[in-house]
Amino acid sequence: MDRDPIDYTLKVQRIIFILASLSFFGLTFIVSFLDPFLDANFWLFIFVCITFLSCLFSLLFFWWVFSIEKKILTILEIQKLLYHGFFLSLVTVTLLVFYITNTLNSTSFLGILVSYILYRNWIK
Repeated sequence: MDRDPIDYTLKVQRIIFILASLSFFGLTFIVSFLDPFLDANFWLFIFVCITFLSCLFSLLFFWWVFSIEKKILTILEIQKLLYHGFFLSLVTVTLLVFYITNTLNSTSFLGILVSYILYRNWIK
């Protein structure tokens, strides 16, 4: 693990930006030409939505760390940032699915919130 963290960060940001672009076009294709509420298309839509949101959250986290906090991250911190973006996208999509299916109540919201808080404490 003798890699340069700055070079690693730039490569990861490029890959995330390409994935975000592809998943955005995938989302627009699914919504425009396919019915996202069919069984097979639904799981494809959820997968592409999680991919897009995790890329978007990761890019926002990178922007926050480099523009606002102005600090250089290690490779381990970069990976934690990516894991956090992925987990946050899972939580967001889960809440959206519960809301759309009218099963979002205080118990399910509290369960998701507690799992997110436990994840945040575990990653620190």
